[in-house]
Parts: sequence; structure tokens; C-alpha cells
Amino acid sequence: KTATEELEVYKKGAEERVAEATAVQPPDGVSIRGSVTKIDQVTEGLTFVQLNVGTRDLVKEGMEFTVYRGDEFVGKVQIASVDTADSVGQLTLGGGVQEGDAVRAGGR
Repeated sequence: KTATEELEVYKKGAEERVAEATAVQPPDGVSIRGSVTKIDQVTEGLTFVQLNVGTRDLVKEGMEFTVYRGDEFVGKVQIASVDTADSVGQLTLGGGVQEGDAVRAGGR
């Protein structure tokens, strides 16, 4: 396998492991969608990501969002702080998140 193929296999496995972890979920049948508005890499292993969704969109602390660029999985963000119109979370998986990346929690 090439390094790229091995990375894809790792990403899929990591995404499944994180999905099995207990996180706050949106209400049944609700899908929350938004985008990344700001990234703050504090240290090599600590990155905070601001999203344009908040309490008005039913976001709660502890909720986990999947980050996508097009159809490609980029990472996972767990929400640490929520305001009316936006929220901030820590990047828990993946990397290379960019402003404008799409985020989704709940639903399919």
C-alpha cells in the first residue's frame, strides 16, 4: 500500500472509534450544519476551532462535529463553549482544518 492508502484506512478506523465514544448528540432526527469561521492553533497538539452555529441552532457543550472539505473527512471538533450564534471547540481528531470547511453534527 502507498502512504496515502494507509492514511485513508487509518482515517476510516479513527472516525469509527471516535463515533463510538460518548458525546452529546443533537435531538433525534436533527442535523446541525455550519462552517468553520476561525482556527487558533495554540500548540502543536491543541487547536481550537470556531463554528458559525450556536445555541439558536441547538448546539450544546460537549457536542461533537465532523469537519468536511467537499466529501473528504478532515477532522472532529468537540464543543467547549457555546454562544447564541457561534461556538468554539477543540480539534480532537484530524488536522489541516481551514476556514470555510463544513461541519455537521447529528443526522445523516
